[in-house]
Amino acid sequence: PEQAPAAVPIWQRPAAGPPPHAPRPLVERLGSVPALNPHQALDNLGGSTAALERVLASFVKAYRHGAPGLLDEPTAEAAERWRAVCHSLRGACGAIGAEALVRQTQALEQQLQAGLDPASLKAQAQALHAELVRLAGLLEARLASDRVN
Repeated sequence: PEQAPAAVPIWQRPAAGPPPHAPRPLVERLGSVPALNPHQALDNLGGSTAALERVLASFVKAYRHGAPGLLDEPTAEAAERWRAVCHSLRGACGAIGAEALVRQTQALEQQLQAGLDPASLKAQAQALHAELVRLAGLLEARLASDRVN
């Protein structure tokens, strides 16, 4: 009769590694996003990667098409909307560690306060809108990424 193979003690068994196609950790995937500090974002959320993923997904959903109000023609009413958009945007960008966008938003807020010429304000608002769309697209790709490389 055949004998059962001898049991291998647990300390002699090979260590279990990650599954062959495990996604890279979120903070690592975000590390390649220019002008984003994922470690700051993680600190802002008490170190919770799950919370960071939720907040980033919410940011992408809210801003994947930018902030359309920033594309309005510069009028007194548009300037008020831009101020409100900038206030919300500055908080959202700060929460996710998008430090460059926080600075860009603050610069537009300062120019709105100073009452600079409408053409300059419009250019700043459009640049902010474009950068917001770009960042949301990058974040969306990183959140969906499951590549190991």
